[in-house]
Amino acid sequence: MSVGRLYEDYSEMLEAEKNKIGLVSVAAPDESHAEIASAALGINKHVLPEKPMCRTLQEIGWRALLRER
Repeated sequence: MSVGRLYEDYSEMLEAEKNKIGLVSVAAPDESHAEIASAALGINKHVLPEKPMCRTLQEIGWRALLRER
């Protein structure tokens, strides 16, 4: 299997590949989980986060608002 393109910035990848992505697996350092998951939810993608999904109640609330959109 070959890799079509490598990205150093997840937001650049989400924007460039959003029509080809169905699910985003978040396997990054814990402190980035909510930010990356929120970006993926913001473009209506399914998200499979590693634990922990969120580190604070504020991050949980933000994710719930995005999910309801």
